[in-house]
Amino acid sequence: TNGIVTDGQGQGTIVNDDVAPNLAVNDVSLNEGNAGTTTFTFTVSLSAPAPAGGVTFDIATADSTAVAPGDYTAKSLTAQTIPAGSSTYMFDVLVNGDNVVETNENFFVNVTNVTGATVTDGQGQGTIVNDDVPNLTINDVSLNEGNAGTTTFTFTVSLSAPAPAGGVTFDVATADGTATAPSDYTAKSLTGQTIPAASSTYMFDVLVNGDNVVETNENFFVNVTNVTGATVTDGQGQGTITNDDITSAAKVRIGGRVLDGQGTGIRGARVSIGLSGGETLYAMTNAFGYYSFESIEVGHDYLMQVQAKRLSYASRVLSVTDSLSDVDFAPQ
Repeated sequence: TNGIVTDGQGQGTIVNDDVAPNLAVNDVSLNEGNAGTTTFTFTVSLSAPAPAGGVTFDIATADSTAVAPGDYTAKSLTAQTIPAGSSTYMFDVLVNGDNVVETNENFFVNVTNVTGATVTDGQGQGTIVNDDVPNLTINDVSLNEGNAGTTTFTFTVSLSAPAPAGGVTFDVATADGTATAPSDYTAKSLTGQTIPAASSTYMFDVLVNGDNVVETNENFFVNVTNVTGATVTDGQGQGTITNDDITSAAKVRIGGRVLDGQGTGIRGARVSIGLSGGETLYAMTNAFGYYSFESIEVGHDYLMQVQAKRLSYASRVLSVTDSLSDVDFAPQ
């Protein structure tokens, strides 16, 4: 009492001594898809709700092995806010799908110019996971078998594009056709074979046995099964063992008589037969005018001629398909 009040209200100020929340942005890894776009959602997170005034920042994508606009759509925003009391912010990036077999690719999302929070991880990584697989085929092989030892038939398992991360695995084995193991070839079976990432071929050798047997061409198969990491478009190769042995032509006997004008056999006449290879064989008639040639190959035309004293004989062209015993010659 008895005084003048000039300021009757005092104010108590509670000074915030709490540390600003931590800010981080996550990483995202998704399949790219075969068409259209896939949304990669990045989350900017605070370790505690944003204080009064919120948390502001800029956010933008940046190329790495993935490049905009071919792989994804670039995006850049400024003055983004996590309002007071909230703790997250979503940032969507559109990634382009395709059917190209390629390695995984990545891009970045950078959070910069942050106010109201302490940055502990300001860069998120987007990993575009390749979900396309190459086509797998195996070729056919055709080779002569050889006359002895073995001949290597090399089959190639091929991919239409380099193998993706993790590679392509499969089993591969021979199987009998008209050729049978072990007489015609050596059977072979392997499991868990791999074409490693970024490679595109695998070789599989089969040993084929040579011989001197005249036979038809024979075949066996190479089957690729249990394939992972690729689409099988041709999983069976055929090995054709080509016969390279020659069939010996049948050989027959050619004979007859050389006669005089009265039909009597002439002794000592010389008969010749010209072989297809250019060689000429000779035979002399016996006391009764008979001659013969042994081991004449069938399937050819031969020129036959006769030489005798004081007599002339016309030449003959003889087509031989079987043995002949009546190839007689009379004088002109």
